[in-house]
Amino acid sequence: MAKIPKDVASEKWEYALAGGGLTRSHQGKVRNTYLPNGKILQMATDRFSIFDFVLNAKAEGYGEILTALTVFWSKILTAKNHITAYGTDIDFLLAPNIRGLPAIHRRGLVVENLAMELVECVVRASLTGTAFKRYKRGEPVGGRALPHGLFDGAGIPGGPIFDPTDKAQEGHDQPIDPAGVNPLLAPASLQIFKEAQQFAGTRGFYIADTKFEFGWKNQQLILADEIFTPHSSRFWDEVDARNVTEMTGAPVSFDKQRIREWGKTVETPWGKGIDKLDPKDQAHREFVHSLKVPEDVISDYINRGHQLFRRLTGQVLCEFQEKHMKIAA
Repeated sequence: MAKIPKDVASEKWEYALAGGGLTRSHQGKVRNTYLPNGKILQMATDRFSIFDFVLNAKAEGYGEILTALTVFWSKILTAKNHITAYGTDIDFLLAPNIRGLPAIHRRGLVVENLAMELVECVVRASLTGTAFKRYKRGEPVGGRALPHGLFDGAGIPGGPIFDPTDKAQEGHDQPIDPAGVNPLLAPASLQIFKEAQQFAGTRGFYIADTKFEFGWKNQQLILADEIFTPHSSRFWDEVDARNVTEMTGAPVSFDKQRIREWGKTVETPWGKGIDKLDPKDQAHREFVHSLKVPEDVISDYINRGHQLFRRLTGQVLCEFQEKHMKIAA
């Protein structure tokens, strides 16, 4: 399980679930998992992480954004996904005394029990983040050497490309050779990315990169986990993406970018920047868990999440929840 700071490890709605006989079976960085009647219920919290450290803070309501965006994309994309129920439709799994609770409906997804591929299926249209760091070190990206002269935020020649990683239980995911994974994963990932990129363009966005997870059921490959949320994808304003240069660098993302930037400025006992620390090191974790994240940084993260949601869906969050998830405002 993820290493969670004590102050953000529990949620008010967990007590309601416990009152209905549900105990948590797994605690991830952001999502908690429950197993009612042999089904899988995932609940998105307001926790957030950077550089594989869960921070000692919450972004109020952000878990609702993550859940609603995954529901939204599940309706847009043609790929079969793992969602079987959301919103008020999850009540069929719950004990009578905890049905009809908006706090659960806004965050919960009932999903298929799949045989998961132990691969993070990363797709990149632009060179940024960890891929740019690897490029600067002369390492391959997507299993191939990229041409010289690319800069942070540059479009990848011949992209988008498939650049998978492993799924580390602790610490950072590591890149793996695309030739070493199931050959169905790359075309499936690239097709889904293409569909989403086309749609995002109609809303004034450009998707720089994303990551997927897949699993199997009845010999069918199924898209799993979150789908094109700010936790799994870099969304840039399309105009900024089109005008990126070596001077401008990568555009500001509608994700955790400002939190990451703050984290890089933190003075630690081992030097400057949380990004230089090891999440597997207990002393490093304890230090990061002791930090107070500035309120303005959290507010910016929340506000940009709502901006992204409104522009993508054409609705504010509560309108989408009422119309598409049948949750009363």
